[in-house]
Amino acid sequence: MKSSAILRTLLVTLALLAKTSTAMATITVTGLTNQSRYNDSVTFTIAAEAGFTTTANVDGTSVAIGSPVTISSVRYHELAVQKQPTAGGAVETALLKFIVRNSARITTEDGIPSFTPPPLVDDAPSALTAGTLTVVAPASFPAGLPIPVATYLRNSAGQPLWLNGNVQSANFPGQPLRLIRGWGSAFLPAATTVGTLHYDATLAGHTTDKSISIEANPTWTDKTGTIATQDWGSNARIHLSGVLTISPGSVLTIGAGTVVRLDAAAEIVANGAAINLNGTLTNPVIFLPSNASQPWGGIRLTSTSGSRLTATGTIFTGSGADPLWFNTHAGYGTHRREQACVLVDTAANASLTNCFITAHAGQAFNLKNGTLSLTDCLIQRVTTGGQMNDGNFTVLRCGLIEIPDSTTNFVDGDNDGFYLEPNAGTYNLTRLVVAQTKDDGLDSLAGNIIVRDCWLENTFHEGFSPAAAGHNSQNHNTVYFHCGQGLEQGFDACNTSADNCLAVGCMNGFRSGDNYGPPTFSTYTGLMTVTNSISIYNAFHDVWGYEWASWTYRTNRMSVTGNLFTEATPLHSGNAVWNPASDATRLTAFMPAGGGPVGIAITGTARQLPITEYPGQFDLRLSTFSANPVSATYQLIGKTDPAAATESVLATGTVSFSPGETLKRITLPITPSAAISFLQLSLTQPVNAEVTGTELSFYATPPSPADAIIIPKAASGWLYQALRAEPSGNWRGLPYPETNWNINKTAPIGFGVVGPTTAPITLGTTLTATEQGSSTNRTLAVYFRRHFNLTNAFEIKALTLKLMRDDGAVVYVNGQQVGRSNIDSGATTGGFIGYSTLAATAVDAADEITYYPVEVDPAIVSALQEGDNVIAVEVHQFNATSSDLSFDLELTASYHPPTDGVTGLGRTTAGRHYLYWLDPRWTLQTSDTLSNWQPLPNTPNPLPLTTDQSRKFYRWQR
Repeated sequence: MKSSAILRTLLVTLALLAKTSTAMATITVTGLTNQSRYNDSVTFTIAAEAGFTTTANVDGTSVAIGSPVTISSVRYHELAVQKQPTAGGAVETALLKFIVRNSARITTEDGIPSFTPPPLVDDAPSALTAGTLTVVAPASFPAGLPIPVATYLRNSAGQPLWLNGNVQSANFPGQPLRLIRGWGSAFLPAATTVGTLHYDATLAGHTTDKSISIEANPTWTDKTGTIATQDWGSNARIHLSGVLTISPGSVLTIGAGTVVRLDAAAEIVANGAAINLNGTLTNPVIFLPSNASQPWGGIRLTSTSGSRLTATGTIFTGSGADPLWFNTHAGYGTHRREQACVLVDTAANASLTNCFITAHAGQAFNLKNGTLSLTDCLIQRVTTGGQMNDGNFTVLRCGLIEIPDSTTNFVDGDNDGFYLEPNAGTYNLTRLVVAQTKDDGLDSLAGNIIVRDCWLENTFHEGFSPAAAGHNSQNHNTVYFHCGQGLEQGFDACNTSADNCLAVGCMNGFRSGDNYGPPTFSTYTGLMTVTNSISIYNAFHDVWGYEWASWTYRTNRMSVTGNLFTEATPLHSGNAVWNPASDATRLTAFMPAGGGPVGIAITGTARQLPITEYPGQFDLRLSTFSANPVSATYQLIGKTDPAAATESVLATGTVSFSPGETLKRITLPITPSAAISFLQLSLTQPVNAEVTGTELSFYATPPSPADAIIIPKAASGWLYQALRAEPSGNWRGLPYPETNWNINKTAPIGFGVVGPTTAPITLGTTLTATEQGSSTNRTLAVYFRRHFNLTNAFEIKALTLKLMRDDGAVVYVNGQQVGRSNIDSGATTGGFIGYSTLAATAVDAADEITYYPVEVDPAIVSALQEGDNVIAVEVHQFNATSSDLSFDLELTASYHPPTDGVTGLGRTTAGRHYLYWLDPRWTLQTSDTLSNWQPLPNTPNPLPLTTDQSRKFYRWQR
């Protein structure tokens, strides 16, 4: 080509580029780019230009032009801008898609609001009394060991009755047992004397008395090493001090009533052998640790032909000694690392019926191409129900609850109910209830899974989250209640169907697409089919189809027809809008107890608080959705005149729930003042419901002392050790010899450029080159300690901890684990991570200098001691080539109000007298004669007093 022709072509190309650039740049938005994610908030400005009229909206709400606009609502957003010459002419538009994410949760909830499961509400007593409560506890038991008990609720047909309630015992008032969707367990305190204990379990007026004979000094038979066929008999007392291996072809038989006590890390290995546990519901076999704080290992069925476990009527508790078992045992698929209570290896077989796996430091199960069958079993308070990798897995009428606990703190650590990966074959889950999991109820990455007649509730993320190529899941007659997302079809060629299912009170009901996008996953080619289902009263969307590989709503991979939704769904034709008047009867079949009454309660706040903490807004919740309209009357009474004899009615009204609704919010503004000494909010006159929550009470108290910073940011007095190994001994607690530690160092402590390169922070202490390690072989963890002295430990009500860490950290106070930040959550009881454990993610420059809140459990606050206390932290790198590390923290204490004036005697408008007290550390005691004072644990506060009772004296003690 001649040079002149080349020049003409170049000029034409540049002209086209200029024209295109001008068209794209005519609408100018600074601070925001299309298809981007922002932590916590984003601020942008839409340019205003002379001669043009520009309008814009975010999610349909108008926003300013020419001035900064801040969006802090955590969710997916769309900014639509329209611009037109003032004199008329072509309209130009721009659409920018973006996500504001919760920085504490990052990718796990991209595009959807953060979700924390709501409090459980007890069901109506009349519904509970229609069921039969079975209590499983030992018929006889050794003194000195905590006594495990388990319960389950069944209807007249023998099917699980998925209701919530509190099992009380007059003989064990300090050990209430929470029944969660018909399942629960607890520990009675270790008995110290010989005799018969009576566990009088009472639920909604029905009492089941379980007698337990206590043995003073049973004879324990020691077992360890390798054994051949043995029958340990019934009611035996067996002690395992180490690893017990059952040789190939042998059979170990354990009869009803036998207690197996296992030392720390003790294991049972069936090496081509069979284990038969022949317990009963009235006389179970029990496995438990010798020391409750030192878990035993687990039961392992090896891949040797003939490995088998058959268990009936057995309670397993306290296993999971090794928090990193799957790090050191190759060949097993797992998203968690802790040891499993029962591991089923290739070709092995485990069948459990009427078994109770509760309170473990590790996982319940792990399946590797074997066979696992669970029937009428409870799994509770484990790090996860376990990962199932190929083989055969069936579940029938089981409960899977509190994974790993019932707290509301967020943990992103794969604490799923079950993690399912059937690469071949089909997993069948029928009449399974999964409730209160930190991650998903059910998570899966492959294979065929059939979920039928199940109930999934209170999961931080998805009720069921199938994903990956080759996945085909079917969901029938299943309820998704209070889940982050009910049913989510994820990445790759995943096919998921839901027929005659119900999603209520979730953030999203049904969703195609997930929170992953490039570069992690970028393929979305499967199909989600939802038919004949109901998705109503979900907080974000009843049905949603966005994914973050293409930032596209994928109607092309969704077939959603013949369903009922709260609102019309223009992107999904062929569905109808929920009409409570005509559609409510469809809910009856999904209700745990049919169309009967449900429970109603005020939730979300403590039962008694200072008036200064009166929230003004209250959540009223039902225990479950109802096919009937539900209503109740609320009444706020208060003493606004200190000299008045009774309270006045300050507000009253009726709250009504349409069929399917489970949450109502009422606003009752009150300005606290010195004249108001008492407030009480209660519910009465329920219709199609029964009040199952106590009233809320608020008392005038002296003001609490101001918060005090115990350890400030950038404090001196820190000790650290960076010796490329975990410090020896109990470095987390007191007492501890702090030899070989660098002392009296000033935070922040670390090395490298910490924070943005344009404005890095100044380190108070920099690790030496030796302590850092080379650029290709960094020290993976650095350990820190700092003492703090308290002269008023008893007065501390709460601790607030803010942690700066690069990359991940674990915090301890006086040896107790406070929490973890950006690192595997590990075992929940007795388990610690090791030196070589890596942080979950690499930390970017902005996060390096962020002080993240770490929740401090009230039990840790209660354990603070007068005088010397210690906080210990281990900070871990993301990899061995990290260029920097940083650590600092701030610890603040808030205090109880002064004790004067926090107790008293009051009277309601109905003439009812009551005692109240605000300090939770106080115990109410009673006496008839001013002597022989008896404690009243778990007493309701305020305590109603009846005028027809005999003379009583009361006092408080702490």
